Amino acid sequence: MTIYEIAEKADVSASTVSRVINNKSSVNKKTRNKVQKVLDEYNFSLNETARSLSTNQSKMIGILVADIRNSHYTDIAYETETNLLENGYCSIIINAGNTAERMRESIEILSKRQVDGAIIIGSIFQNKVVEKTLKKNFNDRPIIFLNGSLPNKNVYNLVVAEDEGVKESVYLLKEHGYKHILFMSWMETASNTLKIKGYKEGISNLGYTTYLLNITEKEIKTHNSDVLINYLKLNPQIDAIISSDDLLATLTIKCLTENNINIPNEIGIIGINNSEYCYITTPSLTSLDNKQSELGQLGAQSLINLLNNKSVSKKIQIFPEIIERESLR
Repeated sequence: MTIYEIAEKADVSASTVSRVINNKSSVNKKTRNKVQKVLDEYNFSLNETARSLSTNQSKMIGILVADIRNSHYTDIAYETETNLLENGYCSIIINAGNTAERMRESIEILSKRQVDGAIIIGSIFQNKVVEKTLKKNFNDRPIIFLNGSLPNKNVYNLVVAEDEGVKESVYLLKEHGYKHILFMSWMETASNTLKIKGYKEGISNLGYTTYLLNITEKEIKTHNSDVLINYLKLNPQIDAIISSDDLLATLTIKCLTENNINIPNEIGIIGINNSEYCYITTPSLTSLDNKQSELGQLGAQSLINLLNNKSVSKKIQIFPEIIERESLR
């Protein structure tokens, strides 16, 4: 049934039916109820494609994540999508992969889908290919970049001050009596670079020795045992480890436990993300909460504000907090 047939049944104009459907205030209560009764009777549903043609808005938002298997990304995507849906927007979530070429293709797919805007999750997208592709395909639509930063004029960056959070983690370890602190990571991303920066600043401020260890993805899948244990044999004084994310910290706990190294008495552990991994380890994992829920909600609301011509800051910073659990003595 068309809007014109609804108008005929309700004995009103098609424009009045349109105002009721779009919840405009310029319809009196009696007329609104009469039209709504007919809409309900015939189970009328407005075709969204037709709506998009008339309003020039698709009510579709693109969400890019690098790896949908990674709970850090999916937790943020969940909060983002939920908030968008509550505000009348449908989302297209694309697993963009870890290569610049896949990211380029994903951005082009979203552009062809005529989404109203996009939300990009993760600093791994902070590269020249993404920057150039966005300029070419999304220069006229708003983009929210969560936990990353790009200079494009239509990109609004929401970042977590993970450098400050890691610095505070170093100070917390000192308070717990740890003096030889290793920072261990497994991906070269802008986010991890920021974390290492905070680690080095904290270590330098305390006058401690810097210990850095990079683990490859292949080594992670084999529980990073040989690489980490060999490193600890070369540096037996190490009594604490900050891992760049909770997954790596969880595998580290497994590795140390299998090698009869007591946590937290011999080595204390801090992860980053405050994910579900924190609750399934023994001992439970102390972690830097980088506010994933708040980041997703704020990102969605910022994009909605932009689509409704409201002002949004070009850069918003969120500060993390440390959640202490059993992995520190």
